[in-house]
Amino acid sequence: MRPLQALQESLSLLTSREKGDLGVVIIIQIFIGLVDLAALALIAAFGSLGASYVSGFALPAQIRTLIDRIGLSSYGTIDLLIIFALATAFLFVFRSVSSLILTRRILLYLANRQTRISVDLAKRLSGTSYTWIKRKDTNELIYALTDGVGALMGGVISNFMIIIGEVFFLLLILTGLIVVDPMTALF
Repeated sequence: MRPLQALQESLSLLTSREKGDLGVVIIIQIFIGLVDLAALALIAAFGSLGASYVSGFALPAQIRTLIDRIGLSSYGTIDLLIIFALATAFLFVFRSVSSLILTRRILLYLANRQTRISVDLAKRLSGTSYTWIKRKDTNELIYALTDGVGALMGGVISNFMIIIGEVFFLLLILTGLIVVDPMTALF
């Protein structure tokens, strides 16, 4: 079975509401990716600010514009370095804690869906004819009701969610690089 086909089969076992819940999770992952991008931008600004302070050169125009836009133009360089360092640390800690909480919630959510699907499959199985069940391999039926559903939820859907989040984060980084320095982004 191809990966997209396995994903479609897995998603077909979910209700419309459960699919909507997965959409909300994707939106939350996008938000976490934006927080990560903001933290990376602050690291770049921190580096530029520190380099200009040490070398005595003027700040790059983009960093000066950022400082002006966020209303920090009245602060000195040392104060700005402290503010940027604290803001960066806060964003990275916030991102890490958010990711941990989200991952835990996703795993619990998928475990509950796995239970529901296994119960539904067991109910369907109990409604089938005895002769059909007798013709099937018992191990195959047990796997389908237990570990098979776990493989679908944990191996297919949760990995799909992770891939969506990581691809979006990669696109955010590339977009940020293109905006800041197209030549660097090209290489």
